[in-house]
Amino acid sequence: LSTAVVALAFSGETSRATRTSDRVVEASGAIVQLEGLRTRLTIDPTDRSAIQEMNRLAQYVATEYANENPLRGEAGDDRSPNGSSAHGLELYAQHCCTCHGESGNADGRAARFLFPKQRNLRRDWMRLTSTPGGIPTLDDIKNVVARGIPGTSMAGLKHLTDDELTALAGIVIQMRSDGLRDELAGRLAADGESIDEEELTEIVENFIAPGPAFTIPEFPVADRAALERGKALFAEFTCDSCHGPSGEGNDNIPLFDDLGHPVVPRDLVHGRFKGGNDPDAIYRRILLGMPGGPHPSNAISQEALMDLVLYCISLGEQPKRESTNHERALKAYSRPVVEDAIAP
Repeated sequence: LSTAVVALAFSGETSRATRTSDRVVEASGAIVQLEGLRTRLTIDPTDRSAIQEMNRLAQYVATEYANENPLRGEAGDDRSPNGSSAHGLELYAQHCCTCHGESGNADGRAARFLFPKQRNLRRDWMRLTSTPGGIPTLDDIKNVVARGIPGTSMAGLKHLTDDELTALAGIVIQMRSDGLRDELAGRLAADGESIDEEELTEIVENFIAPGPAFTIPEFPVADRAALERGKALFAEFTCDSCHGPSGEGNDNIPLFDDLGHPVVPRDLVHGRFKGGNDPDAIYRRILLGMPGGPHPSNAISQEALMDLVLYCISLGEQPKRESTNHERALKAYSRPVVEDAIAP
C-alpha cells in the first residue's frame, strides 16, 4: 500500500493516492493494536479479552487488505492519465526509487552513497545506447535493467519477466519525456514566450526518438594479423591517451563527465566494462561513445573497428576486479591529476 501511494502520486492520481494513504493509516493502526495485544498475551497468556480482540483484528486485516491492488482503477484500468503503466510505476517504486528518486531526479535515499553517481532519469544522457544520437531505444533500457551496469551499483533485475521489463523501461522513457518537457516549458516561461502545447509535444517526441539501428557484424576468430592491425589502430586513434599503452589506464589525464564528476579511464586489462566485455558491447561503445561522459564516438570503418575490438578483448585478463562504492570514489578523486584540476 505504501508503494502504491508513491506510484499513484507520481502518476498524477492524487485523489487515489490520498485514499490509499488513508488505507495505510488504517492498516498501520490495526497492526499497532495487534502488537500491543501480543505484548499483553506475553505477560498474561490467559487474558481472554486480549485473545478475542487479537483474533478479531487478525481476521479483519486478513480479509480487509487481502490481494488489494490500489494501482488498478475502478474499471480495471491499470494505466495512469499520462500513459504510464501503473504496474511499471509499482515496479519502479519497488526496485529503482531508492537510488533514482521517486520522480527520477537522482535524489533517492541511497543516492549520496553511490559512485559513479546514478542517472537523473529526467535530465541526464543515457550511457549505453545502441543507436546514433545518444537516445536509447526501449530495448536498450530493458537490457540495462535486466543486466545492470557492471562496475557500478546498478544491479541487474534478471528475475523480471519481459512484460515487467517493458513496463519499467516505459516509465524511464516517460520520465525523460516529462523532464525534457518541463525544462523546455521553463525556458519558454523565463523568456516570456507563450507555450504551444502541441508544438512542445512534437519537439519532445522528436528529441526522444531513437536514431536508426545499425547491424553489428559477426566477429571472426582473432588471428595474429588482426591483433597487430588492432594494436596499430589503438595508437592511431589515440586510445592509449586515456587507456594507456598497456590498456591499464592513464593516471596522468584528467577526465570528467558532463556533470563535473571525475572519471577514471577504464582498465581494459582488469576492469569490467559498463556495457559488457563481449565483442558486440565493445563495438557499440567504440562506435557510439558514451553520451554524457568523456568517451567519444568514433568515425571508423567496420573492418578497422572489428580489428580494434578484437585487440581490446585480447588485452583482458581474468579475474576482473571488483570495487566498492568507496573504492571507486577514492580512486576517482585521489588521482593527483584530478586533485590538481579541482584545486581552488
